[in-house]
Amino acid sequence: MGQVFGRGFRETFVINDDGTVDTRSETRSTYDSTEAIPYGEWLQLAYEQTFLPPDRIHTGLVAADKKKKLPKNFFDKATLGNFVTGFQVWMQREMISRFSYTKIEGLAGATALTDDQGQPLKRIIQGNIGVYRDEESRVPEKFLYDVLAYDSPKEKQTIRDSHLDQVVVFGKIPRRSIPVPLYFGGAISPDFMYVLKDKDGKLSLNFIVETKDVEEITDLRESEQMWLEASRKFFESVDKEKIKVTFRPQLKSDDIVTMIRQVVDADN
Repeated sequence: MGQVFGRGFRETFVINDDGTVDTRSETRSTYDSTEAIPYGEWLQLAYEQTFLPPDRIHTGLVAADKKKKLPKNFFDKATLGNFVTGFQVWMQREMISRFSYTKIEGLAGATALTDDQGQPLKRIIQGNIGVYRDEESRVPEKFLYDVLAYDSPKEKQTIRDSHLDQVVVFGKIPRRSIPVPLYFGGAISPDFMYVLKDKDGKLSLNFIVETKDVEEITDLRESEQMWLEASRKFFESVDKEKIKVTFRPQLKSDDIVTMIRQVVDADN
Protein backbone atom coordinates (compact mmCIF):
# COMPACT_ATOMS: atom_id res chain seq x y z
CA MET A 1 0.00 0.00 0.00
CA GLY A 2 1.34 3.47 -0.87
CA GLN A 3 1.65 6.27 1.61
CA VAL A 4 -1.53 8.17 2.41
CA PHE A 5 -1.29 11.89 2.95
CA GLY A 6 -3.91 14.25 4.33
CA ARG A 7 -4.37 17.75 5.63
CA GLY A 8 -5.91 18.99 8.85
CA PHE A 9 -8.11 22.10 8.64
CA ARG A 10 -9.24 24.64 11.19
CA GLU A 11 -12.52 26.45 10.47
CA THR A 12 -13.14 29.90 11.96
CA PHE A 13 -16.51 31.69 12.06
CA VAL A 14 -16.38 35.45 11.47
CA ILE A 15 -19.29 37.83 12.14
CA ASN A 16 -19.32 40.67 9.61
CA ASP A 17 -20.47 44.25 10.27
CA ASP A 18 -23.77 43.56 8.52
CA GLY A 19 -24.49 40.59 10.80
CA THR A 20 -23.75 37.89 8.25
CA VAL A 21 -21.45 35.00 9.12
CA ASP A 22 -18.53 33.77 7.04
CA THR A 23 -16.31 30.76 7.54
CA ARG A 24 -12.60 30.75 6.93
CA SER A 25 -10.53 27.61 6.67
CA GLU A 26 -6.80 27.30 7.08
CA THR A 27 -4.48 24.36 6.78
CA ARG A 28 -3.08 23.43 10.16
CA SER A 29 -0.74 20.62 9.22
CA THR A 30 0.10 17.92 6.74
CA TYR A 31 0.35 14.34 7.97
CA ASP A 32 1.49 11.01 6.61
CA SER A 33 -0.55 7.98 7.69
CA THR A 34 2.62 5.88 7.71
CA GLU A 35 4.40 8.25 10.09
CA ALA A 36 5.61 6.21 13.06
CA ILE A 37 3.87 6.53 16.44
CA PRO A 38 5.75 5.73 19.67
CA TYR A 39 4.62 2.32 20.94
CA GLY A 40 3.26 3.61 24.25
CA GLU A 41 1.27 6.33 22.47
CA TRP A 42 -0.05 3.78 19.95
CA LEU A 43 -1.31 1.60 22.80
CA GLN A 44 -2.96 4.59 24.49
CA LEU A 45 -4.68 5.70 21.28
CA ALA A 46 -5.90 2.15 20.68
CA TYR A 47 -7.29 2.03 24.23
CA GLU A 48 -9.10 5.37 23.83
CA GLN A 49 -10.91 4.09 20.73
CA THR A 50 -11.65 0.52 21.81
CA PHE A 51 -11.49 0.61 25.65
CA LEU A 52 -9.31 -2.48 25.53
CA PRO A 53 -6.75 -2.32 28.39
CA PRO A 54 -3.30 -1.42 27.02
CA ASP A 55 -1.71 -4.40 28.79
CA ARG A 56 -4.11 -6.78 27.03
CA ILE A 57 -3.38 -5.17 23.66
CA HIS A 58 0.33 -5.49 24.38
CA THR A 59 -0.04 -9.17 25.27
CA GLY A 60 -1.90 -9.81 22.03
CA LEU A 61 0.72 -8.00 19.96
CA VAL A 62 3.53 -9.97 21.60
CA ALA A 63 1.71 -13.22 20.77
CA ALA A 64 1.12 -12.08 17.18
CA ASP A 65 4.78 -11.12 16.82
CA LYS A 66 5.85 -14.59 17.97
CA LYS A 67 3.68 -16.22 15.31
CA LYS A 68 4.80 -13.85 12.56
CA LYS A 69 7.33 -11.08 13.00
CA LEU A 70 5.66 -7.68 12.84
CA PRO A 71 7.13 -5.43 10.13
CA LYS A 72 9.61 -2.72 11.04
CA ASN A 73 7.89 0.60 11.81
CA PHE A 74 4.60 -1.29 12.22
CA PHE A 75 3.12 1.22 14.67
CA ASP A 76 1.69 4.16 12.70
CA LYS A 77 -1.68 5.83 12.03
CA ALA A 78 -2.59 3.35 9.32
CA THR A 79 -2.11 0.25 11.49
CA LEU A 80 -3.86 1.98 14.38
CA GLY A 81 -6.90 2.62 12.17
CA ASN A 82 -6.87 -0.96 10.89
CA PHE A 83 -6.65 -2.31 14.45
CA VAL A 84 -9.57 -0.19 15.68
CA THR A 85 -11.75 -1.03 12.66
CA GLY A 86 -10.93 -4.72 12.94
CA PHE A 87 -11.86 -4.78 16.62
CA GLN A 88 -15.14 -2.93 16.03
CA VAL A 89 -16.18 -5.33 13.25
CA TRP A 90 -15.29 -8.32 15.45
CA MET A 91 -17.21 -6.91 18.41
CA GLN A 92 -20.32 -6.18 16.35
CA ARG A 93 -20.42 -9.74 15.05
CA GLU A 94 -19.52 -11.52 18.28
CA MET A 95 -21.79 -9.53 20.61
CA ILE A 96 -24.96 -9.66 18.51
CA SER A 97 -26.25 -12.64 20.52
CA ARG A 98 -24.80 -11.59 23.89
CA PHE A 99 -26.28 -8.19 24.68
CA SER A 100 -29.60 -7.24 26.26
CA TYR A 101 -31.55 -4.16 27.33
CA THR A 102 -32.55 -3.27 30.87
CA LYS A 103 -35.01 -0.65 32.02
CA ILE A 104 -33.57 2.23 34.03
CA GLU A 105 -35.52 4.70 36.12
CA GLY A 106 -35.53 8.32 35.06
CA LEU A 107 -37.68 11.38 34.55
CA ALA A 108 -39.61 11.58 31.29
CA GLY A 109 -39.43 14.96 29.59
CA ALA A 110 -40.65 16.47 26.35
CA THR A 111 -40.63 14.29 23.23
CA ALA A 112 -40.89 14.94 19.50
CA LEU A 113 -44.70 14.66 19.85
CA THR A 114 -45.44 15.88 23.39
CA ASP A 115 -44.43 18.67 25.74
CA ASP A 116 -42.82 18.13 29.16
CA GLN A 117 -46.29 17.59 30.65
CA GLY A 118 -47.09 14.79 28.23
CA GLN A 119 -49.55 16.85 26.20
CA PRO A 120 -49.54 16.55 22.37
CA LEU A 121 -47.76 19.33 20.51
CA LYS A 122 -49.90 21.44 18.17
CA ARG A 123 -47.21 21.49 15.50
CA ILE A 124 -44.12 19.53 14.59
CA ILE A 125 -41.52 20.04 11.87
CA GLN A 126 -42.48 18.18 8.70
CA GLY A 127 -38.83 17.34 7.95
CA ASN A 128 -38.78 15.19 11.08
CA ILE A 129 -41.53 13.05 9.56
CA GLY A 130 -40.58 12.87 5.89
CA VAL A 131 -38.64 14.77 3.26
CA TYR A 132 -41.44 14.39 0.68
CA ARG A 133 -45.01 15.67 0.86
CA ASP A 134 -47.92 14.45 -1.27
CA GLU A 135 -50.23 17.39 -1.94
CA GLU A 136 -52.54 15.45 -4.26
CA SER A 137 -53.55 12.40 -2.21
CA ARG A 138 -56.07 12.45 0.59
CA VAL A 139 -54.52 12.09 4.04
CA PRO A 140 -55.81 8.85 5.64
CA GLU A 141 -58.32 9.49 8.41
CA LYS A 142 -56.36 7.43 10.94
CA PHE A 143 -53.01 9.03 10.11
CA LEU A 144 -51.64 11.00 13.04
CA TYR A 145 -50.71 14.08 11.00
CA ASP A 146 -52.60 16.41 8.68
CA VAL A 147 -50.12 16.06 5.80
CA LEU A 148 -48.93 12.97 3.96
CA ALA A 149 -45.18 13.18 4.55
CA TYR A 150 -42.85 10.29 3.74
CA ASP A 151 -39.25 9.38 2.90
CA SER A 152 -39.61 6.70 0.21
CA PRO A 153 -42.18 5.25 -2.21
CA LYS A 154 -42.55 2.22 0.08
CA GLU A 155 -43.40 4.48 3.03
CA LYS A 156 -45.97 6.33 0.91
CA GLN A 157 -47.59 3.02 -0.06
CA THR A 158 -47.65 1.91 3.58
CA ILE A 159 -49.38 5.13 4.66
CA ARG A 160 -51.93 4.82 1.86
CA ASP A 161 -52.78 1.18 2.68
CA SER A 162 -53.00 1.44 6.49
CA HIS A 163 -56.75 2.02 6.62
CA LEU A 164 -57.79 -1.31 8.10
CA ASP A 165 -60.45 -1.67 10.78
CA GLN A 166 -57.80 -3.07 13.14
CA VAL A 167 -55.89 0.22 13.06
CA VAL A 168 -56.92 2.78 15.67
CA VAL A 169 -54.26 5.35 14.79
CA PHE A 170 -50.85 5.28 13.12
CA GLY A 171 -48.09 7.62 12.06
CA LYS A 172 -44.50 8.11 11.02
CA ILE A 173 -42.16 8.17 14.01
CA PRO A 174 -40.29 11.50 14.11
CA ARG A 175 -36.59 11.17 13.46
CA ARG A 176 -34.51 10.19 16.49
CA SER A 177 -37.59 10.24 18.76
CA ILE A 178 -37.39 6.55 19.78
CA PRO A 179 -33.61 6.15 19.84
CA VAL A 180 -32.79 2.46 20.12
CA PRO A 181 -29.27 2.42 21.62
CA LEU A 182 -26.80 0.17 19.83
CA TYR A 183 -24.22 -1.85 21.74
CA PHE A 184 -21.55 -0.81 19.22
CA GLY A 185 -22.34 2.90 19.48
CA GLY A 186 -25.00 5.28 18.21
CA ALA A 187 -28.74 4.80 18.02
CA ILE A 188 -31.47 4.22 15.45
CA SER A 189 -35.16 5.09 15.33
CA PRO A 190 -37.90 3.02 13.59
CA ASP A 191 -40.24 4.39 10.91
CA PHE A 192 -43.89 3.66 11.83
CA MET A 193 -45.99 3.29 14.96
CA TYR A 194 -49.47 1.76 15.18
CA VAL A 195 -52.09 1.31 17.86
CA LEU A 196 -54.12 -1.77 16.94
CA LYS A 197 -57.33 -3.31 18.25
CA ASP A 198 -58.57 -6.89 18.25
CA LYS A 199 -61.79 -8.23 16.72
CA ASP A 200 -63.73 -7.25 19.85
CA GLY A 201 -62.61 -3.64 19.50
CA LYS A 202 -60.30 -3.75 22.51
CA LEU A 203 -56.96 -1.97 22.20
CA SER A 204 -54.56 -4.87 22.00
CA LEU A 205 -51.03 -3.78 21.22
CA ASN A 206 -48.57 -1.32 19.78
CA PHE A 207 -46.95 -2.21 16.46
CA ILE A 208 -43.58 -0.75 15.43
CA VAL A 209 -42.35 -1.02 11.84
CA GLU A 210 -38.96 -0.38 10.27
CA THR A 211 -39.27 -0.02 6.49
CA LYS A 212 -36.41 -1.21 4.27
CA ASP A 213 -36.59 -0.75 0.51
CA VAL A 214 -34.92 -4.09 -0.34
CA GLU A 215 -36.21 -7.49 -1.44
CA GLU A 216 -34.40 -9.62 1.14
CA ILE A 217 -32.84 -9.05 4.57
CA THR A 218 -29.60 -10.36 3.10
CA ASP A 219 -29.63 -7.43 0.65
CA LEU A 220 -28.99 -5.09 3.59
CA ARG A 221 -25.53 -4.13 4.72
CA GLU A 222 -24.31 -6.20 7.66
CA SER A 223 -24.53 -3.15 9.93
CA GLU A 224 -28.20 -2.63 9.00
CA GLN A 225 -28.98 -6.26 9.78
CA MET A 226 -27.43 -5.71 13.19
CA TRP A 227 -29.58 -2.60 13.65
CA LEU A 228 -32.71 -4.66 13.00
CA GLU A 229 -31.62 -7.34 15.46
CA ALA A 230 -30.91 -4.69 18.09
CA SER A 231 -34.35 -3.14 17.50
CA ARG A 232 -36.03 -6.54 17.85
CA LYS A 233 -34.31 -7.14 21.20
CA PHE A 234 -35.07 -3.61 22.39
CA PHE A 235 -38.82 -3.89 21.79
CA GLU A 236 -38.89 -7.40 23.25
CA SER A 237 -37.49 -5.90 26.45
CA VAL A 238 -40.20 -3.21 26.35
CA ASP A 239 -42.84 -5.92 25.89
CA LYS A 240 -41.59 -7.65 29.04
CA GLU A 241 -42.32 -4.45 30.98
CA LYS A 242 -46.06 -5.04 30.41
CA ILE A 243 -46.18 -2.57 27.52
CA LYS A 244 -47.49 -4.71 24.70
CA VAL A 245 -45.42 -4.01 21.60
CA THR A 246 -44.39 -5.92 18.51
CA PHE A 247 -41.56 -4.95 16.16
CA ARG A 248 -41.31 -6.06 12.53
CA PRO A 249 -39.08 -5.06 9.61
CA GLN A 250 -40.98 -4.32 6.39
CA LEU A 251 -39.21 -5.20 3.13
CA LYS A 252 -40.15 -4.11 -0.38
CA SER A 253 -42.36 -7.17 -0.93
CA ASP A 254 -44.08 -6.95 2.48
CA ASP A 255 -47.64 -5.68 2.35
CA ILE A 256 -48.58 -3.66 5.46
CA VAL A 257 -52.15 -5.01 5.35
CA THR A 258 -50.91 -8.59 5.67
CA MET A 259 -48.40 -7.61 8.35
CA ILE A 260 -51.06 -5.93 10.51
CA ARG A 261 -53.48 -8.85 10.20
CA GLN A 262 -50.75 -11.34 11.11
CA VAL A 263 -49.80 -9.35 14.21
CA VAL A 264 -53.41 -9.01 15.39
CA ASP A 265 -54.17 -12.71 14.72
CA ALA A 266 -51.05 -13.76 16.62
CA ASP A 267 -52.19 -11.73 19.62
CA ASN A 268 -55.67 -13.33 19.77
